[in-house]
Amino acid sequence: MLLLFSACGSNNDAHLIDSADFIMEENPDSALTLLDQVDISNLNHEYSARYALLVTQAKVKTDIFIPNDSLISIAVEHFSKDKHSNEYMRAAFYEGFVLNYYNNQTSRAVVYAMQAYEIAKQTNNYYWLAKSAE
Repeated sequence: MLLLFSACGSNNDAHLIDSADFIMEENPDSALTLLDQVDISNLNHEYSARYALLVTQAKVKTDIFIPNDSLISIAVEHFSKDKHSNEYMRAAFYEGFVLNYYNNQTSRAVVYAMQAYEIAKQTNNYYWLAKSAE
């Protein structure tokens, strides 16, 4: 039990992140509220990356300005270990979004958007295929 408890900081933090991920698409504002309750100092690498992805996703979906790509870059770096994963696809999409819409780095953004598009295409994920073609 102690090992499970220390694996991601606390069961509560893991539960908050999992819950935020579950409700993100329909309730990004509520997801962000859950994520604001997470103690990030105790998260392992996997949950830190998920946290970074979900906070970025929630902020984009609720039109909160993101000044740079430092947060989503944590997720991209972590999830790039499996460049065919759903998590990497989402991280690449939001990296591209942040670079394009908030930082005017269109050429870099296109690279990430194309990576997300290709993963969505390979996995027949039509929702993300459409999103990444925006």
